[in-house]
Amino acid sequence: MKAFLSLSVLFAVIRENIGKPTVFDLRKYPLVYVGDDITLACKGAAEPITWKINAVEQSNKNSIMIVMMVTPENNGKYTCQKNGEESDPFTLTVLVLEPHAQLSLPIGGAVITKGEARILTLQVDEDLEKWKCFAFRNNVGYMLPVTKKNKNMGTVYAELQDTERATFWCMKNKTNHRSNALTLKMTERLVMLEPPVAPVWRDETITLRCAVWGGAEVIQAEFYKDNVIVNKKRVQRDKYKITNATELNNGEYKCIATYKYSHISSAAATHTHESDPQELKVIGGPPVAVLGIDNKGSLQCSCKHCESVCKTYEWYYTDNSGTRTKLQEETKHEINLIVGGSYICRAACQDGFSRFSTPHVYQRPSYGVGVAVAVVLASILMLIIILVAFKCRRSAVNGTGQR
Repeated sequence: MKAFLSLSVLFAVIRENIGKPTVFDLRKYPLVYVGDDITLACKGAAEPITWKINAVEQSNKNSIMIVMMVTPENNGKYTCQKNGEESDPFTLTVLVLEPHAQLSLPIGGAVITKGEARILTLQVDEDLEKWKCFAFRNNVGYMLPVTKKNKNMGTVYAELQDTERATFWCMKNKTNHRSNALTLKMTERLVMLEPPVAPVWRDETITLRCAVWGGAEVIQAEFYKDNVIVNKKRVQRDKYKITNATELNNGEYKCIATYKYSHISSAAATHTHESDPQELKVIGGPPVAVLGIDNKGSLQCSCKHCESVCKTYEWYYTDNSGTRTKLQEETKHEINLIVGGSYICRAACQDGFSRFSTPHVYQRPSYGVGVAVAVVLASILMLIIILVAFKCRRSAVNGTGQR
């Protein structure tokens, strides 16, 4: 894998004290979305330097500034200064939207042991051919190959290569379209606390898992937040569940697992070890689309908290095999249900999207069964009519005889 020349050269000269200082975004994101990690570098200024955000001096004196999981609160002008000379401002603008593609981790957690790797899945709406993926390790970017599974989906082999953490994302050639970013972290311990891979949005449900390398059976796990044990009622053996997450749930979490390798031997010894601490940060995410159905059976998509630039909608259909397809012709807020399956929608905005709605599962009526039911009902109705007519006729005859 080949590092970007521009990033390598930039990193090599960061500590040089040549000319006016300049602030660069090392990750080279064309657009910054809520939840991204940002790495800024001060070129042309030897340490120690002075960083300012919106003219407020920061405690960081290094040539690198990392801003984790950005929100609009991080918006503003970033400058660095050395020997009284200050750089031009770098303006950070965070979009509270979802990016154009989804990078996900279908199997495994975001914390891995040394030498392990993960397979990431890239899902796009158009042809995958124009998309490339990247890794960001030790402040240097690397291009990664994408293995194509079908027209809209591919996989990426993600490894740390002896670094403690690395970030992965994908971009479409000659556009500002990109995917979300995923960060993998390394641990050298047998016990691992697995935090969510993606940023945690406010009001979501979070599940933290205490795992053990090698597939050991976790007999019992204790979870701690900022070194204080959490409510045991929310712990189910190796999992800790947080519902309706808020910023009050932010902090450093760890777990202590009691486990044994029972799949190797029924007489395996029991061990107890502790995980590395992992930071959990809950932030306000993009607005969520809402999917409803009217009295005519049509699906309607809306986004109450979307901005005015969100003027159209995107619809997706998932069949029984699990294949997701974008309904290219549908851009309005309403569609008619024709084919059975699962439907989701999102609002399309100028530089991104709202979050997806919850899915609506549609089961197309079986007309064969409907016809059969109609025939049975018609037969019952006919029988009732015959019986009523017979009874009326019999009553009339009896009445005539009495006279």
